[in-house]
Amino acid sequence: MDCNLIKELPFWDKLSESEKKIFSESCIKKEYDDKELIYSPERECLGLIMVSSGVARVYFTDEKGNTATIFRLRKGEYCILSMSCIMQGVTFDVEIEAEGKCSLEIIPLLVFTSVAEKNMAVENFSFRTLTEKFSYVIKAMQKLLFMSLEGRVISFLLEESEKTDSNTIIITHEQISLAIGSAREAVSRIINKLSKDGLITSKRGKIIIEDKKTLEKLID
Repeated sequence: MDCNLIKELPFWDKLSESEKKIFSESCIKKEYDDKELIYSPERECLGLIMVSSGVARVYFTDEKGNTATIFRLRKGEYCILSMSCIMQGVTFDVEIEAEGKCSLEIIPLLVFTSVAEKNMAVENFSFRTLTEKFSYVIKAMQKLLFMSLEGRVISFLLEESEKTDSNTIIITHEQISLAIGSAREAVSRIINKLSKDGLITSKRGKIIIEDKKTLEKLID
């Protein structure tokens, strides 16, 4: 099947016909199972990835094996941190895994860089996207360093609600703990407390936000 998301990339209309052909013919579609590793700097530089269905989780791993989510990629979103291993000046490593079933469209590294070297629109896209994603890295680090666990849980739930445009968030306690870099037991205690206070309703595999205004005040 042909890749469709590449035609929605910001620089598509600024490609020559030959460059469009190169991208279209080299684009790869891949399917991943839940928790399957999509990218790690220890394996290979992947290229530009675009999510056609499902969710991909971008995260840090510390020396003890603990993880903290930087951001999630949903349908139609893209990321170039999957080729950060060849980017000069990028001194941090991230990994990407599927969260549930996930389908990607991938423009291989060598193809993307060869076009970027000749097309300024593609090169500018790379810098803008890298800067945008790096801001998420800084934000994630700030939360880990300066925000309480309760604040991190609430902030995560509110952000997920905004991204999905729904007060019902399909997620487990384990996924939240992975997202904010904390122990599952500690996260469950916070969720139980928020539930008792009537601010959320916690059910198996999902959390419903009941009082968004009060939650927002708790992290102001």
